[in-house]
Amino acid sequence: MRLWLVTIATVCFSVSAEAQARAPWQWSADDRAAALSDPAQRSKRVKEHEERKAKREGRSPHETEGGDVLDGSMHPELFFPTQLYRSLVRSAFVKLPTIYHLVVQQHTSDLFLLPADWEYLRSVSAEYAGLIAREEALQRQRTSSPKAERAQVDREIATVQRDECRAMATALRTLRARFGRERFDRTLYEVETPDLSMRFSHSEGVELHVKRALAIEDNCQ
Repeated sequence: MRLWLVTIATVCFSVSAEAQARAPWQWSADDRAAALSDPAQRSKRVKEHEERKAKREGRSPHETEGGDVLDGSMHPELFFPTQLYRSLVRSAFVKLPTIYHLVVQQHTSDLFLLPADWEYLRSVSAEYAGLIAREEALQRQRTSSPKAERAQVDREIATVQRDECRAMATALRTLRARFGRERFDRTLYEVETPDLSMRFSHSEGVELHVKRALAIEDNCQ
């Protein structure tokens, strides 16, 4: 069991103080989990989000309680590298394959500006991209399937997700070996976090999110 689960208040304070001196891509998985699991930090993020929203809408902020808001433009350190790699691959090679390289070029410091580097990313990520597309097709199929058929679809989804984990691990190891872990991970944060956000209505949703994210971080890279 991870140490941050044992003494959450003390660990969150000390980890945050140390981690804030590092770049977002240099945080450990435990740093991110601690920051996400701290109720005081959650409340602060929700309140700040409501204040920014109220200012844009020209009104007074509403009272807020519970849940969390993860805004990549404000707190990029709260996202895990595996989440950002999935976001990059999904956007670049599943949803927007003809134009997303232009988005990347607007945000990256230096990586993927050369066509050869982008083609290398495409080649290495091809299996993983295909599995993402397959999972999304199965999720759509599940919503329209009769109840009696959903168990079979669920089994197929679970199989695809296991294959995704393996494919992600292989791709990340290959890409980090080619470009350097620091450089590659930095690019993930430069490119993916500015427009990335997640909203949770209840603390239980945040806790489940952290649990799943840690499992992927531990097993799929």
